[in-house]
Amino acid sequence: MFAFGMGRKRGFDYMDEIDVKLLKLLSEDSGQTATQIMSRVNLSIPAVNKRIAKLKSGGVIERFTIQVNPKQIEKPVLAFIMVVLNQNLQTDDFQRSSRKTRTLWSAMPLPASTITY
Repeated sequence: MFAFGMGRKRGFDYMDEIDVKLLKLLSEDSGQTATQIMSRVNLSIPAVNKRIAKLKSGGVIERFTIQVNPKQIEKPVLAFIMVVLNQNLQTDDFQRSSRKTRTLWSAMPLPASTITY
């Protein structure tokens, strides 16, 4: 279940049981169409789209994502690699090296993040 309760005030607006159900359905499969969702929440297609738009504009839904089956794209091994850079390493050098590594291992780049230890 979600961390917020039904029928409670939020920063964007009032969220009811239908909004919570929409979030649950979309978290299970974000690729569902409004047509597929409408019968499960007893709303019309325009009403489903309006509620989803409200949840997006209110910041409740930040983005829709996918989960890729690595075997289907011929990348059967999934690995996350943490790189800790020496402060003396130039950013350009790292980016050039990173591109070569991705090509060598046929890796998909992920967004970088900055973490200070």
